Amino acid sequence: MQSHCRRAAKGRLKGSSLLGMGSLAVAGLLAASGTFAGASSTVGPKAAHATGHGANLALVKSQLAAATKPLSFIVPGPAFNAKKLAGKTVFNMPSDTADPFYTPITQAMQQAANAAHLKLITFANQGTTSEWVQGMDQAISQHVGAIVLGGIDPAVIAPQIKEAEAHHIVVEESHEYQKGVKTPSILSGNSFGAFAQAAHLMADYAIAKTSGHAHVLIITDNAYPNSVTMYDSMVSTFKSECGSGCTVTAVNEPITNWASGIQPAVESALTSNPNINWVLPVYDSMSEYIVPGIEAKGAASKVSVASFNGTPFVLKYIEDPSSDQGIVKMDAGENTALIGWQAIDQSMRLMEGLPAAPNDTTAIRIFDGSNVRLTGTPPALGKGYGPASYITGFEKLWGYAK
Repeated sequence: MQSHCRRAAKGRLKGSSLLGMGSLAVAGLLAASGTFAGASSTVGPKAAHATGHGANLALVKSQLAAATKPLSFIVPGPAFNAKKLAGKTVFNMPSDTADPFYTPITQAMQQAANAAHLKLITFANQGTTSEWVQGMDQAISQHVGAIVLGGIDPAVIAPQIKEAEAHHIVVEESHEYQKGVKTPSILSGNSFGAFAQAAHLMADYAIAKTSGHAHVLIITDNAYPNSVTMYDSMVSTFKSECGSGCTVTAVNEPITNWASGIQPAVESALTSNPNINWVLPVYDSMSEYIVPGIEAKGAASKVSVASFNGTPFVLKYIEDPSSDQGIVKMDAGENTALIGWQAIDQSMRLMEGLPAAPNDTTAIRIFDGSNVRLTGTPPALGKGYGPASYITGFEKLWGYAK
């Protein structure tokens, strides 16, 4: 069966980020620290009482309302003359080309490369470090202008990145880090994701739907820096916007354990804490294993799911509640086509020796039962985010406006 995993896991290192959150989720923060590398870990609930107030429902609902609106093109940076780069080659290396998350991104990168008169090479691989090394060697030998990594830890191919840059090849990481979070200095640049924003909205949704009484199970995969970013954002949101009415329980499941570990972890958490009423996985593909766990406990009527990415099979759950007993209620989606155009835009800026685009990050649109049909029937990646104004927007920035 085709895996719905968002990322390939091989070659990854555990992340660590602890916030000074007081008594909100001390144990939960330990779960996010990477202490549990290579194994699943669960911690008990902690009351969100550090602030000593109730939920700020007016603020929560206003933020959710704003996030349901169509997205508009945000100019990533100053215009520049991309015509000077015509004929250059961009080497695209996702962490695993079989991962369905990367398919529309690669398609969009090809579309953007065509618009900018670039050549795009996508290196097929199955997510092993040895293949990534081979891909880097190939890019260097072909004297490409830029290498775009997708979901690959730079540390595991550091010697190859250094060699590429010694050959005046820029190396960019696409959609792996949150803007403002320290990124590996070995990279020439990054295209950022809106991970913290998505997590904030997931927490807001649970707060709103429970009127400030969300008892939440957060499921992370702390092999990825953006998972830790999302956990931290949710913890912060529950503290500042929910207060004493909310509790947080955390489970860390590395991707190698998703198929075998997530469902029993959910069942165990629901047994030990029957007050749990929302499950918030950092990646929506985890829902494939969460939904059966909730169903197995007979909790479909009281436990709901909100997540992030906008993966079609998860949006289908929302569109057709009979497919999952109505468990998945919301997905904070991001336009994967825009991610591809941003990657090309940033790589050209770096090849030209320009500063990285300061606003090169994705935006989020919430999909729930009120608007999920905008994503198609059945849902499709990249659909439902509003007019594709980013295409003409980028072409104008590059000097290729028709």
